[in-house]
Order: sequence, then structure tokens, then C-alpha cells
Amino acid sequence: MQIINILLFLILGAYSLAGIITAGKIKSTADYYVMSEKAPTLFLVGSLCASYMSAVTMGAGAGEAYARGPIMMLLTGPLGAWCGMIIAVLFIGRRLKALGCYTLPDFFTKRFSSREVTFVATLIMIVGLLLYGISQLMAAGYVLSSVTGMTYGTLILIFVITLLLFCVPAGMWGVMLTDTLMFVPILIGSLILCPMILNNIGIENFTTNLPAALDNFWLRGGFENKPISWSVSQFLVWMMFFACSPMVISRVFPARNDFAVIKACLISVPLIAVMVTLVYITAGAMNVTDAVVPYSDAIMVTAYTTQIPGWLGAIGIVAIICAIISTASSLFSIVGFGLSRDLYNISGNIDDDTERENIKRGRIAQAVVIIFAGIIAYLAPITIYNLSVFASAIFAVGWLPVIFLALVWPRMNSLAAFSGMSVGITSLCILTLLTNNGVIVWPSWMNLYLLSIILAFVATISMGLLFRPTHQEMDCYYRILNTHLSDLMTKELRRFPGALETLLREYRSTKRTAWATFILFVSFWVLLLVWII
Repeated sequence: MQIINILLFLILGAYSLAGIITAGKIKSTADYYVMSEKAPTLFLVGSLCASYMSAVTMGAGAGEAYARGPIMMLLTGPLGAWCGMIIAVLFIGRRLKALGCYTLPDFFTKRFSSREVTFVATLIMIVGLLLYGISQLMAAGYVLSSVTGMTYGTLILIFVITLLLFCVPAGMWGVMLTDTLMFVPILIGSLILCPMILNNIGIENFTTNLPAALDNFWLRGGFENKPISWSVSQFLVWMMFFACSPMVISRVFPARNDFAVIKACLISVPLIAVMVTLVYITAGAMNVTDAVVPYSDAIMVTAYTTQIPGWLGAIGIVAIICAIISTASSLFSIVGFGLSRDLYNISGNIDDDTERENIKRGRIAQAVVIIFAGIIAYLAPITIYNLSVFASAIFAVGWLPVIFLALVWPRMNSLAAFSGMSVGITSLCILTLLTNNGVIVWPSWMNLYLLSIILAFVATISMGLLFRPTHQEMDCYYRILNTHLSDLMTKELRRFPGALETLLREYRSTKRTAWATFILFVSFWVLLLVWII
């Protein structure tokens, strides 16, 4: 416990110091919101991976893998999430970056020029990300109170102070830098410590005792009574959740160029798949140990503290802390940006303010969001997993139909966007209440999230067919159609000497990254199968 506490304060202190030092780089709003679009591939990979490995992955998801077996867990929600990440980064994120968006609500402003649409879109983002971020703080307090000896409230206070120190002063610079730093212990915890735990459990337990401890462990495990249609519906839901996740899409905006975005996606998604696979298999393997697991969400804490030496276990706990805090910092920073930039721009004219005033307003908004989230997390109003799933659903039903159709459909208009978001969120809330009170019992092939998304699509398309878009909306649609991030990058490179050599070098680097990632990813799965068999 003492080693864990020492490491906890050292790590949080180091990240806070990094955020404060990075504040010196903030000279303009572009620095604060998108790092003046200077983020290299390393920062993008570190932030995407660290933000994904959240309390849901290391806590609730691992707990489900422990209780039901890892295979179907990996082939439903996580697989859908990985596919959704690819859509978010390569299809949506790159197009929005090409339009010059600093935040996601910027897209609604540019596409529809409607204050009502931008207001609803920003409100959806703020509420959804706040709920998801609060679930991260709650998880940190619950999971770590048992291994640190500190109370839940004390831990929440510590994490709030830490977030204030590295989110508020430096904005996106602070978040991206600390995400990348936090990615290091997360990588160690999953790629090094999890195999050590599995080796300690032993190969014999994998081949004989695990199937006995959990029927059908290497196949459907605890999901054997669920039909395939249930698995498909879970895959679709999580894919839609992540396809329009602000946490994923916003990581594209600070990218240095299009090659950095493509390489980050090529590296991040397979790497996340490997890390999550090792975490979930480790969680499932804990079924054959004698370790006492207080509750399923704490399975990785139990694995790190009972299956490997104490100082290594402490590093594993730090990995869990970093996974939670990195996700929370990403979420709260986006909410702060929404308050200070998007909502303010609706009520006033942000262009009339000086750079100094804009940065100051951004910092105040960041502080307000983090303190408010800390208070709500301290009150702990709802279970962590339910809160995180509901928060993710808000974006799937409120944003996905509108953003997707706004990018590909010329008849999309502001009335259709407003109707789609309103119907999606309203149906989600009503169906959630009816489901929780037992009024509706869903068949295996349908759930309240899928139905809400379908209703949002129907409402959006119907209003798009009934009402014609304005000339301004049509102009914006064709500008989106003809604006490509790769073209903008090429145009930018032409301003400097040696543009062709730079372009060829970046192309070859991206090609090598793709092949290396493919070879390493296939090798991992082959080695894993050989080891299991």
C-alpha cells in the first residue's frame, strides 16, 4: 500500500508539473484549443490509446470478462468500438479537420449556420461528456480506495486538483502531452505485466482448469445462452457509439498533417486491440486463482496486487490510474472548450475578444467543469457502468445520424438536424425510463439504443425530404465534398522548399508503418493462439 501511495503522488505530481510547464507554449487560442495543429503521430497515438483504456476497459469490461469469459466480450463491444474508431478518425475526423474545426460543434456552425442546431449539439456534447467523465472519477475513487487506504472522497479531491493543474493552464497541449506520458505505464501494465500474470497462473490452468471454472471459456463463456443476434446488436451499438465519439474525433484536430492522422489510426487501433485482449484474457484467467475478488470491477486491481511482486503490482495500479485520469482529462477539456468557445459564440461574438481574453475564458471554463464534475462524482448518484453506457449512447443517438447525413447527403438541412437530435435524445430518455421500470422487455436482436438511433435516422431523413436546404447549406455541403485534408496538406507543403521530397518521405513512412503494424498484429494473434493451444 505504501509503495502504491508513493507512486500515485509521484505520478500525479509529475503530470501536474508537465501541464504547468507546458502552459508557457500557449500564445494564442489555436495553441490552447488545437496545439496550433502541430501534434506529431506520437502524441496522437498516446492520446487515442490512453483515452480508450478507461475505467470501462480496465474496470467494468474486465469485470465482465472475468464473470463471463473474454472471447465474446472481445467480439461484441470492443470489436465494434475499434471499427467505430476507424470511422471516427479516417472518415469523420479528417473531414472536420479539413473544414478548420477546432471543436465538434464548430462543424454544426459551419454546416448549418443555425444557432439552435449548434446550441443543441453543444448541449448534447457537454451533458454526455460530463456524465462519462464523472463515471471515470467515480471509478478512480471506488477502485483505488481499497488499495491506497484513502477514502473515496479524498481520492476524488486529489484527482480534481491534479486535473485542474494540467488541464486548465495548457489546454490541448497539456492534455495531449500528459496523455502521451500516461500511455507509458498503461502500455507496461497491459503488454508486460498481463503476460507475467498469465505466466504465473500457468499454461496447465489455461488448458484444463479454466474451461472447468467457466463453461465454454474459450468460446462463448457466460454468454452461451445469448443468441448470435444479441452479439450483432452489441457490436453495432458500440460501433455507433465510437463512430461519433468527441473523445476520438477531437484527437484529429491537433494533428500536424494528414499523414500523422493516418499513421496514428494504423498504430492505435491494432495496439488498443492487443492491449484490451491481454487485459480481458488476464481477467478471465483469474477464475482459477485463489485470490479473493471483492467485486468484479476490481479484478485487474486484484490481479496486479496478488499475482506479481509488490513493486510490479504497484506499477499495474498506476496503469489503472493513468487509464482513468487520461480519459477524464480528455473528456473535461472538450467540455470546457464547448463552454468557453461554442456556447459563448452563440451568445456573443468570439471574434471581438482578444486572444488573451479567449484563453482566460477557456481556462475558467475548464476549472468550472472539473470542479463541478468532482462534486457530482463525490455524491456518486449512479453505478459506473450504467452511467458510462448512457453517456456513450447520447452521442450515438444525438449526433451520429446528423453528422453522417450532413457529410454525405445534399438535402440535409438545419431543420432535419434539429429534429434528428431532438428525436434521438427524447426517445433515448423515454425508452430508458420504460426499460428500467420493466415496462418494455427487449428481444435479443433489439435494444433501446438501436431503436433510438433508428428513430433519429428516420426523423432526420424525413425532415430532409420534406424541406429543402438553403443555398448556404448547399454551398457548405459541396465545399465539404470538395475539401480534402490531403489536398490542404499538399498545398501547405508547396510553400516550403523540398516539398516533393517531404511528401515522398511521409508517404514511405506511412507505408512502412502500415506493413509493420500488420505484421506485428498478425504475429501477436498467431503467438497467442499457439500459446493457448
